[in-house]
Amino acid sequence: MHGHPIESEPSPLSRDIHLLGDLLGETLRMQEGDALFASEETVRALAKARRGGDEDASAELSAHIAQYDASTLNHIALAFTAYFDLINLAEEQHRVRVLRERERTQMDSARPESIAHAFAEFRAQNISAQRVAALMERLRVELVFTAHPTEARRRTLLSKLARMADVLYELDRPDLLPREREEWLHHLRAEIHSHWLTERARTTRPEVTDEVRTGLYFLDTVLWNVMPRLYDDLRHALAAHYPEIPPPARFIEFGSWIGGDRDGNPFVTADVTAESLRLNRGLALTKYRDAVHELERELSISQDRVPISDALRDSLAQDFSAPSARLANLQKRYPNEPYRLKLAALLEQLDDANQDRMKERLLGQTVAPLPKLHHAAQLTDALDAMAESLNAHRGDIIAQDDLRTLQEQVNVFGLRAARLDIRQESSRLISDVDALLYAHRINPPFAKMSRENQAQHLTYLLQQPPRELRGGGAYSDETNETIALFQVLKRVHENYGDEPLGVFIISMAQSASDVLAVLLLAHWAGIADKLDIVPLFEQMDALTNASNIMRELFENPVYQKHLAARGMQQQVMVGYSDSNKESGLVAANWALYQAKIALTELCRAHGVTLTLFHGRGGSVARGGGPPSRAILAEPPGTLDGRFRITEQGEVLAARYGNPHLAHRHMEQILYAVLRASMMRDEPLRDDWRAMMQELSDAGLRAYRALVYENPRFIEFWEQATPIQEIEQLHIGSRPSRRKSTRTVQTLRAIPWVFSWMQGRFNLPGWYGLGSAFDLIATSESRIETLRAMTHEWQFFNTMLQNVQNALGKADMGIAAQYAQLVEDENLRAEIFGNIRNEFERTRAWILKLTGQSEMLDNEPVLQRAIRLRNPYVDPLNFIQIELLKRLRALEGNAAASVPYAEDARAELMDAMVVTINGIAAGLRNTG
Repeated sequence: MHGHPIESEPSPLSRDIHLLGDLLGETLRMQEGDALFASEETVRALAKARRGGDEDASAELSAHIAQYDASTLNHIALAFTAYFDLINLAEEQHRVRVLRERERTQMDSARPESIAHAFAEFRAQNISAQRVAALMERLRVELVFTAHPTEARRRTLLSKLARMADVLYELDRPDLLPREREEWLHHLRAEIHSHWLTERARTTRPEVTDEVRTGLYFLDTVLWNVMPRLYDDLRHALAAHYPEIPPPARFIEFGSWIGGDRDGNPFVTADVTAESLRLNRGLALTKYRDAVHELERELSISQDRVPISDALRDSLAQDFSAPSARLANLQKRYPNEPYRLKLAALLEQLDDANQDRMKERLLGQTVAPLPKLHHAAQLTDALDAMAESLNAHRGDIIAQDDLRTLQEQVNVFGLRAARLDIRQESSRLISDVDALLYAHRINPPFAKMSRENQAQHLTYLLQQPPRELRGGGAYSDETNETIALFQVLKRVHENYGDEPLGVFIISMAQSASDVLAVLLLAHWAGIADKLDIVPLFEQMDALTNASNIMRELFENPVYQKHLAARGMQQQVMVGYSDSNKESGLVAANWALYQAKIALTELCRAHGVTLTLFHGRGGSVARGGGPPSRAILAEPPGTLDGRFRITEQGEVLAARYGNPHLAHRHMEQILYAVLRASMMRDEPLRDDWRAMMQELSDAGLRAYRALVYENPRFIEFWEQATPIQEIEQLHIGSRPSRRKSTRTVQTLRAIPWVFSWMQGRFNLPGWYGLGSAFDLIATSESRIETLRAMTHEWQFFNTMLQNVQNALGKADMGIAAQYAQLVEDENLRAEIFGNIRNEFERTRAWILKLTGQSEMLDNEPVLQRAIRLRNPYVDPLNFIQIELLKRLRALEGNAAASVPYAEDARAELMDAMVVTINGIAAGLRNTG
């Protein structure tokens, strides 16, 4: 393909873009012929002309696209989609290049937003060593991977792109020989050909275990080796600025919802959860086995040269008290190499642990004895014994090499790679408890009680001996499944301790009874003192009442006992997605901000250590945006060194697909957590708080007037966006709706955002803000207050910046083309006119308050990237619109029942999937 964007960028990026574009064009001609290549170039030229101001180009582009059959449209869309895959790859490689160059040229100073930068700032601000040491003791960052269906690309394609990235990295080497360059170019050419010939769409909906493996892919291929580098960063930063403070043994870890999140997903069963735990454990054991095998070769230190510690000698005596034939043979071959022998024994234990029938054990299908190595602490003790012996006997340099790397990996990943969270929706849990109480003849009907009476009843039951928790024919399949889950959780704790599991999350939590219901299930399962229960507040009423709900729990005698058993630790999760869908961006942001403050104050008053768990998504409408900026915009005093956040969908590939970019992302998160945790808790100005409340109220009214109070809004949305087609995609295992009724409320937040992004409305990321400003900014003094909030209040500034990003990726010209799909002209004029006017209002206010001339003037790199990408995204939008017309015509045609019509529909849907992938890749956003 020719006419690549970003032509005037620095030469390395320009070179990569030209190389990849030329190879793609070559692939297109070789695989599909010159005619298809010419068609693609014509479409591209018309799209550029349209962006260049040609008034006729839009109609010409639509007419030109309309002449092609579905197969040709599929291939043209595929060309643009593949192009964005490659352009994104080139830009990522350039980011790596820039990061490495900055590190090379800034060796004497801390890189901005790095761990070293945070400690340099602490020292410059005269923050005492005592405060920093206290922060190190409580520092804990956990990144939780979820399987929300926003990753539109298959893992197969992600692997191909990762291999291409490796080739680009090699082509940057200055000492590359001509022969080597040709070899690498051949590899790249072959990968692009293979990429072109690989199906982009999954032929079937992925199973949950497929999603588990996708999450583990990033841990395995990237993060496993990035983590020790972060440990080095922290160690060196402390040594440079606070040498008296030792680094924490563990400060970062990973969690996962994949295989544990059963909210609205009937495919996540107890069997699947057990298999997910096995897969997580299997990855860790395999990685450690490989590392120990390498160390066995490296640590050939002879005890004839240096002695060993008594602890290591005692450990060896235990290992070789009754050695296997292999160990006995090694003892004969290497009698004076104790480290090698210790590692050989450890390798045998890891092999034995990897043969453990964990899934069957968790499902109660085996009573085979546990392997000797079944806790991470056992592995840690063995590695520590070797490290301490080396450090004491002239081996400190050796101990600080690969052995320390392995110790740090065990600290981060344990014997489970990622802790598995469990999640279920509150009403489902209440229903299950109702069924259990009915079966045990405990009356009255629990589900019909008020929430207050439910809490009282549960409190009484929690003070009684536990009943038997066993499934059977008296229960529905759903309740039997919940019983099976708690039986699995009990067996996890009995056999492997608490290490494999994270927390139990209650989505759509509304009351204290929701939490007490889970506590009762845990009580009957015998694990009440082992389970951390986390309410997820994600609707406006719940967010507003969050602190009152938690106060009721903190003052409840049985929950007080539970809290004490859990070390007075409490996680509370706040949801950014559903709150936005329910109330709009402005009201949701403000409700979240206030809830965090209220929860922090409540926990402080009750002596409870709070960890706020942030349920953020990839897009602005779901709490996305640069994470370091979001962290620094948190209310002062709410982090205190503890930070837990979801990493969802396409965000995984963008942030963790490349080791250099993964390191940068994580050091920025750590920088922001460190900085935010040292911020003084200063009260918010009263006039700002009052103004923000007015803005929230006005934004809420404007948003709900459109989305919930206009009776024909759903009709417009379903016709003007590809929501119905998105719901049919095989992206994730989870259904797109919690219930079958077709309303905004039942639709999950991700496809909601996804549909508006595809049509370039991007409505959830900005709608309601312009009207809110119009209503409250009624005088110059009020406008000045808003300007002060924009420039001096991090929260407000970040919210407006995120709105800028959303507006920047929206395009009312393209959205107008989608609006033409709405059959009723009056409906189209009413709702799209409303949307376009609100867009202009919001844009005007952003410019007025920031003093900018254009959107994203303060982020010129992003501004330019959007401008240069638009002519290449537009063809995909125009093709998608044409496909939607044909699909809907087919569905409305009486002939749709004819057999060939189903084939035609399948062909159109195949092309639709390609456009959805391509627009997501071009905008670098799905949901």
